[in-house]
Amino acid sequence: MEDDRIWEFLGTTDQKIRDAVLELAKALVLRLGEAVSKCESPIEMLLGIYLVAALVGSFPRITMIVSQKELETQHGTYRVDFWMTFADGKGPSLAIECDGHDFHERTKEQAARDRQRDRHLLEAGHHVLHFTGSEIWKDPQGCASEALRHFRGLCQESQT
Repeated sequence: MEDDRIWEFLGTTDQKIRDAVLELAKALVLRLGEAVSKCESPIEMLLGIYLVAALVGSFPRITMIVSQKELETQHGTYRVDFWMTFADGKGPSLAIECDGHDFHERTKEQAARDRQRDRHLLEAGHHVLHFTGSEIWKDPQGCASEALRHFRGLCQESQT
């Protein structure tokens, strides 16, 4: 029954168009699965879902979102909640962190470790964007949109 509403909305009963829509839907679900399959918390999964949804049609080149990506720096390897870059490996990259209260800035030591980690990642060419768990729960779509605006800005900077 739900399928009929989709086809009515699209204004077509053509099987070729239906097949194309279903292929696109499958591709989106697979991309979503790749982006959130390794998430370790509900706030990460929520933001990951909205990041993928916000990416649809946003960039001319295929953009990758990888969860729990390990990034090498000269100071060691750091794992980030999400890593956004272009599939061809050219252009900027953005690390996105979901900072739940239990693991971030609860103590002075945690805050200092997080800031040092950000500096090491930036030195290695990876920009870092943080969202608190409260921000993500309150407005996951807004957080995803902000991350894409930031990434778009990085793309524009790299072209100049």
